[in-house]
Amino acid sequence: MSPDEILALIGSVFIAATIWGRWLFLKLNLKRFSATSSPENIALSVSLVLSGGLLFSLLANYASHDVRASDVYMTFYLVMGAAVDGLGAVFLDWLGLSMRDDVIERRNPASALALAGVIPGLTLAYAGGNIGDGPGWWVVVFCSGLAVGGLLFGWLVLDRITHLGETISIERNRAAGVRIGAWFMATGAILGRAAAGNWINVRHTLADFGRISLGAIGLLGLTLALEIWIRPRVDHPHDHLVRHGLIPGIILLCLSALYLNHYGRW
Repeated sequence: MSPDEILALIGSVFIAATIWGRWLFLKLNLKRFSATSSPENIALSVSLVLSGGLLFSLLANYASHDVRASDVYMTFYLVMGAAVDGLGAVFLDWLGLSMRDDVIERRNPASALALAGVIPGLTLAYAGGNIGDGPGWWVVVFCSGLAVGGLLFGWLVLDRITHLGETISIERNRAAGVRIGAWFMATGAILGRAAAGNWINVRHTLADFGRISLGAIGLLGLTLALEIWIRPRVDHPHDHLVRHGLIPGIILLCLSALYLNHYGRW
């Protein structure tokens, strides 16, 4: 590894260990005083494990040939992925979806369901920047930064218009948590695909990303319409988990899959 790669690895290890280590410490410390885990928290734990497995599988099959051939580089980009997921979750702490406050300390089931989709969504967005051949780690940072940044910006728009963060964190609406978790996964997959491909230059990458990410914009518009239509009302304060959570979530995921199938491989 070159000196700049070693520095990037050290930085990724520090960020990932600090963020995830702190949350794990709080989780283990509070667990001594709490009852058994809820199904929602179990779903989040399973999601974290599956996200790690998903990232490993994508790197092992579709990353640059020199990454696939090296255990050191595989570890490097896996750790970077953990750091990116952690930073994304920290950013969401400020935008209504808090791993520490809502899930670990307050045991909010709606937030746990939402974050069970947030982490795979961030992972898919980051993984797209790793797909294809490129000249170095900075290409991964640039491409995955486009995808992850686009995903977080989409949530910022969605939350500011619909106040979904309050619906999930304050009202503990589990159906809203499922919908948003599905939106993160569906949008993360599209933006990850938009960032994927062999590196040519910045201009080409931005052009491809802008063209393919139009699907994410369309999905955001549809999600906004869904939220306005089925948001809780005074005469109907609680959503039905299947009708207002699982079914819209499945629709978003299916639309994302159809869109990705239309574009095919990178």
